Amino acid sequence: MQSKIQNPGHDGERGDLVARSLGEAKWILLIWLGSFVWTLVYCGYFGYQSVNPETLETVMGMPDWVFWGVAVPWVLTSLASIAFAIFGIHDEPLTTQLNVSVNEATDTEALTND
Repeated sequence: MQSKIQNPGHDGERGDLVARSLGEAKWILLIWLGSFVWTLVYCGYFGYQSVNPETLETVMGMPDWVFWGVAVPWVLTSLASIAFAIFGIHDEPLTTQLNVSVNEATDTEALTND
């Protein structure tokens, strides 16, 4: 008896869905990695310098290296994530031929086993 269950990785519609999901995951990882590298490098370089408290520059009440190394990347990453969620991620229906095939195969096996 030939199975009607199809492999979702090789099915045209499911394969496209998985490929699109992996592409979206890569963008999310790149946004995170860019922010992570910027924060580590900037804060590592400017945050560990010996600073005289009287000459410490502040931006909005924070040391300037905290503002530029933590706050700005945080805001930019949040805005990029929101824009990506609105314009880059597409909703796809998950009901496909796979669900129908599984039900048909189960029904067929139940009928042949009686």
